[in-house]
Amino acid sequence: MKNWYWTLNGEPITDSGGNTIHANVQTIAPQLKLGSQLPPDAIVI
Repeated sequence: MKNWYWTLNGEPITDSGGNTIHANVQTIAPQLKLGSQLPPDAIVI
């Protein structure tokens, strides 16, 4: 089985621990939002 990863602009998306997020496992897909859609208390890193 091949490993698939979520990417954004060609770079792997990582979780808060710095681990790449696999796309071929049964986990919740990352939710990407535009800056205008973020709540006022959102933390952007």
